[in-house]
Amino acid sequence: MYTIPILAKNINRRLEVNDLLCDVMEKQKIICLYLSREERNDKKLRNDLKPYYKEWKEAGYKVAVLLSGNGDIVQGTINLLRYNKELIAKKEVQLEESKLQNCR
Repeated sequence: MYTIPILAKNINRRLEVNDLLCDVMEKQKIICLYLSREERNDKKLRNDLKPYYKEWKEAGYKVAVLLSGNGDIVQGTINLLRYNKELIAKKEVQLEESKLQNCR
């Protein structure tokens, strides 16, 4: 299971519900539930979780169900890093061109 780093610093405790791990952020009143590809397509599991969602909502929590995607996480990360690198390079070129135009 992956935990989104920006969320990790706010996690106060972890729950186990139907063999699934949930992160609880008390201050923000948020419960994050992570479902794998198999779990997200399991209709019985999704229905079994509904009473928990109701209980948490009544207790004032928002429930965030994070679903695993279909793609390859490694290739997706490589593509994102490549795109960001190209974007930064383009911005650097634009900045240099702007500086040259201002010098003329």
